[in-house]
Amino acid sequence: MSKDTWVVGSKPSKKQEPTVFYRPKKSETYIPSSTGENLFWLGRYLERSINVVRFLRIVLRQYNETEDNAGPWHNKSLRSSLRTLTDLTKTYPGFYDRKIMKNPAIELASLVTDYHKVGSLSNSLQAFVRNGYKVRDRLSLDIWRILDSISGEIDALRITEGDLGKIHSVLDRLIIKLMAFVGLNIDTMTREATWRLVNIGRFIESSVNSAHILLTLVDAHDEDVERHILETILMAQESLVTYRYKYRSRIEVQSVLELLVIEELNPKSLVYQISHCDEYIQRIGNKSDRSLNAIQKKLLETLTLIRLCNVEVLATHAVRKDRKELKVFLRKVIGNLEEVSNLVYRTYFAHSRDHYAFVSKLPEL
Repeated sequence: MSKDTWVVGSKPSKKQEPTVFYRPKKSETYIPSSTGENLFWLGRYLERSINVVRFLRIVLRQYNETEDNAGPWHNKSLRSSLRTLTDLTKTYPGFYDRKIMKNPAIELASLVTDYHKVGSLSNSLQAFVRNGYKVRDRLSLDIWRILDSISGEIDALRITEGDLGKIHSVLDRLIIKLMAFVGLNIDTMTREATWRLVNIGRFIESSVNSAHILLTLVDAHDEDVERHILETILMAQESLVTYRYKYRSRIEVQSVLELLVIEELNPKSLVYQISHCDEYIQRIGNKSDRSLNAIQKKLLETLTLIRLCNVEVLATHAVRKDRKELKVFLRKVIGNLEEVSNLVYRTYFAHSRDHYAFVSKLPEL
């Protein structure tokens, strides 16, 4: 037999209210124009550093080839590669100067280690790391580690003292870390305006650099020299393996131009990079406005120019004559992309007191 026991208190008990759980409210993303500019240039300097590192590694391998291993085409091919390196870094007169060409090693070392030289690898890497640190709050912890590691490699380049062998070793490590940054950028960044700004910068820079590298084909060369130049271009664009399994034939100018200019499925082609840049521009624009802005118009003009080009005409040239059509075409593409970059800057990165490019109102503190 059981009994209930009741305890009577001196005061009436208060009614207990049920616990209310509040769901965290997601805040709207605000990007000041200064942060947007840093993200844009982070992408540009990242891609610029990658392209210069890749081309430097190729040039250093060519430069270190002994006369016993090199064919009669070696000197002409090396001279063409060195001048393309000057075009990529915009460090004129560079290897266009005959005095410098008498001893290219000094200029090569300067292009890598002289961080005071605008356009050099060290200068570009410093700008990349500096922009990265300014937007650390937008990057993952693993990307922080990669940035710190790349900063360490900049110091390693300085202590090589111009030794091309040591420089080559640092470049081998550096390309791995730069590509690790690209991979983590793809893997960890949310697909918001921050992601798009970084990649708009990347695609513009990569397209400009690709066009400069393809300009190497403008000058007339002997068959052996041209074949080696084509192979250099494909290696610089990480497309040599792609070319071999796609075409399964000897390397030819027309096929290389098809792969690196108009192949929609090749991520290293001009049309692929520019079309993706256009896609990201559309997504950060005013969605209610269906008309094309100045940036989209210039990108559409460039895409139309590329898609309507006749690769066979671009690849042909008269005996001992330059490919004038190819030169005009690539110069036009480069000019359009430089104008796109200027338009992006003027449209989104105006640092006035009350102007923020990606917000409708300032957040309340």
